[in-house]
Amino acid sequence: MTKHTVKDTCLKMIKEGDDIGKVISFLKESKFSIIESMKIIREIYGISLAESKFQVVSHPSWKKIVAGHQKLHDELEDLITKASEKGDGAS
Repeated sequence: MTKHTVKDTCLKMIKEGDDIGKVISFLKESKFSIIESMKIIREIYGISLAESKFQVVSHPSWKKIVAGHQKLHDELEDLITKASEKGDGAS
């Protein structure tokens, strides 16, 4: 399925009364990545990237993926914080 086709399907789902959760589930089932899903949600709902990210990453269908990346995210945040405290210019 192309991005264009998926966007059309998402818009049809919204028109038929499906909520954002069902649209996010559809994107996941359609094998779109979390980043691609955030972009599509942002485009079709006209919301900010931050809101789109919140909606997608907090959705149950992405729970395992998000949890799996959380450790790496936390470690990177710690490294950046430590580097900026040392003045290493990593920030």
